[in-house]
Amino acid sequence: MTEDTVSQHIDATPARRLLGVTPWVSSWLGALSLCTGVILYALIPETAAFQMVGCTAIPVWWLIYQTKTLAQPVAGHLLPPGFMWDALRLAAFACWMAISALWAPHATPALHIAVTFGLYLLCLGVWVNFEDDRTVDQDLDPVRRRLGQALVLGYCIALPLIVFEAATNLAGRNAIATAFPALRPGSHHMTVSGAGMVSLNPYMLNRSIAAVVFLAWPVLLIAHTVLPRAWRTAAVAVLAALTAACVLVGQHGSSRLAFGAGVLMFALASWRALAARRLALTLWTVVSLLVVPLAAAAYRAELFRIDALPYSSAHRILIWGYTANDVLRRPFTGVGAASTRFIEQMEKPVIVRTAKFAFPVSVNVHAHNVYLQVWFELGAIGALLFWFAGLPVIGWISNASAAIRPALYAAWATAVAMASTSYSLTDPWFMASFCLLAVFARLAVSLRR
Repeated sequence: MTEDTVSQHIDATPARRLLGVTPWVSSWLGALSLCTGVILYALIPETAAFQMVGCTAIPVWWLIYQTKTLAQPVAGHLLPPGFMWDALRLAAFACWMAISALWAPHATPALHIAVTFGLYLLCLGVWVNFEDDRTVDQDLDPVRRRLGQALVLGYCIALPLIVFEAATNLAGRNAIATAFPALRPGSHHMTVSGAGMVSLNPYMLNRSIAAVVFLAWPVLLIAHTVLPRAWRTAAVAVLAALTAACVLVGQHGSSRLAFGAGVLMFALASWRALAARRLALTLWTVVSLLVVPLAAAAYRAELFRIDALPYSSAHRILIWGYTANDVLRRPFTGVGAASTRFIEQMEKPVIVRTAKFAFPVSVNVHAHNVYLQVWFELGAIGALLFWFAGLPVIGWISNASAAIRPALYAAWATAVAMASTSYSLTDPWFMASFCLLAVFARLAVSLRR
């Protein structure tokens, strides 16, 4: 369906109502909520969990609408047959998370993160059905396009604001924190001058920059589809340049690594698709299954003593080495989901000194490596389930059309790289960020069919 007939097609189907709302109204409400959600996610990434769950109301409404009446069953529409096997792989990983609560230091957090992951999985399944061309009729084509336009608009609003904040050392956030004391973070995240002016630490913007990196490739792909042909190439180029500027001006090293990995994978996939697929399979196997010996080897080689490394990079090598050694506590079953932060609180850190720094080293509150955290918390069994659950993503990308495959590989590489050096798998916002990336990537594919 062409761009010119999108509104006319929706406007021409107002006959049936669901809960008193017509398709025309719901499409605009859905677009508005998605646009607002993307802006909030980019500016306040901690809201990612709410965006993942809340925005699922959009496909749920339309999936129910497809049944024509509320009396007809909709359960069969929530998880399409093509997704069931992949969903079972992810569900097995979530179940293992829940089982690990039996030996975790604190059972409640382990169960909480398992339930959270399961909820995200259900939301992802609903979106997969909504974005699957084979399970819905042509009425949803204009709805998807309008949602794609809303996603691009939200990104276009949020991105310049984050670039401004990065370039001015959080001038806007400092002004807000100064004017509204109730919105200030903890005292260790800021300094307050004698005149009451607040200066937030630059790393307070890191999560927003990470959110931009998560959104970048799906948004660029969707923008190249839904924007008017006359200026879509120029618009995509400007968005790409602003995204690169945001990453480079910001101080989040993990986002720079992830964005760079995405660019390199995009170049490789554009040149040799088969080589990109083989590299993706190799990388996924290495990071999922061999991360423990790699982290231990980097620690034994004392790479943290390299003078050129910044503090955060050297500290991560120490954290990874210490965590890799502690995998031996329970190598097969792990210490329990969401247990890293509690073990960190129970143990006194060891001070390791180099020529430049003194590092407190222990099992850190953030593992800063999802793959190593999976080994530590869920053991070899969890690592195998995690690796097994990730394989279908590479297969799905390799089966996409040649025109969009490089961008999908780039989005995948971005996610894999971000997971290798940042935050924690059991941070709900971080887990939701990967799910949002999957949702928007699938939306981009459905728009390019």
